[in-house]
Amino acid sequence: MQAFTGLAWAVICLPALSVSLSSSPWVVAGCQVFLSKDSLDDLVTLLTKARVVDRLLEFMPPSKRSSEAFKDHFTQAGLLQVS
Repeated sequence: MQAFTGLAWAVICLPALSVSLSSSPWVVAGCQVFLSKDSLDDLVTLLTKARVVDRLLEFMPPSKRSSEAFKDHFTQAGLLQVS
């Protein structure tokens, strides 16, 4: 796994949960970069350590916080394995 630790991910991601603007574009970009070098299992481990694995819908705009919208968003970004 990369040197990008769960703590670093938490420092980057958790403040975004309180931002009123949608942070999903940079979350998608971060997942794309991570998955270009590491496995989905490593990403899940990282998100678990950062304590955001169960809060991913919170990164979506309020009107799109559904499992279906999440799946569509990540599928369109080419991240079918995340959806």
